[in-house]
Amino acid sequence: MITLLERLQTELDKYRWIPVSERLPEVFENIRHPCSKDVLLLTSNNGMHIGYYDKQKSWIIYGSREKPERYQALIACWKPIILPTEEKMVEEKNNDIL
Repeated sequence: MITLLERLQTELDKYRWIPVSERLPEVFENIRHPCSKDVLLLTSNNGMHIGYYDKQKSWIIYGSREKPERYQALIACWKPIILPTEEKMVEEKNNDIL
């Protein structure tokens, strides 16, 4: 039986920073450009960015004018961007009204 503590730990694990040495984001095969979903990126010099990992095994960082090769060694950790579902937002809005 799963305890409350185990369920909470599972939920917390969804939001943790994942070292690139542990694993990389999953690359999805889509028609236009095979890549991961957008993720938050943390560099070894404490910079935070949004980007994705592509099929060519490169990090692509939005808004960057740098060549992708420059960031490959700097990316230390990543984590999924988890947005609340529409259901959750409506639920929270209803709770605010009460």
